[in-house]
Amino acid sequence: MPPDAYRAAKGGAANDQKPGPIPFFAAGISSMDGWMDGWMDGWMDGWMDGWMVLHPKNPFAPTLHFNYRYFETDAPKDAPGAPRQWWFGGGTDLTPAYIFEEDVKHFHS
Repeated sequence: MPPDAYRAAKGGAANDQKPGPIPFFAAGISSMDGWMDGWMDGWMDGWMDGWMVLHPKNPFAPTLHFNYRYFETDAPKDAPGAPRQWWFGGGTDLTPAYIFEEDVKHFHS
């Protein structure tokens, strides 16, 4: 690839907040594994998310992608005063153009 190809870093980022109620499928949740039974009838109170994709100028710097989400529910209707449930989801990826073993070990430690 010609050196000029590395001169323009490219990327994008955004955040979003959806006040509830929203259905689980709208947040990308297809099922719950039983740990929240009774907390909702398929609806969440709200969620927030943020993401970024970055393609740096330096060919030795990896491409970065992350997406993190925060979900929140109300207490069950049949248990007034019960605590709200909340959790985080998402992850981070680094995609190197050139792989250095010490960088791989550091990222995964």
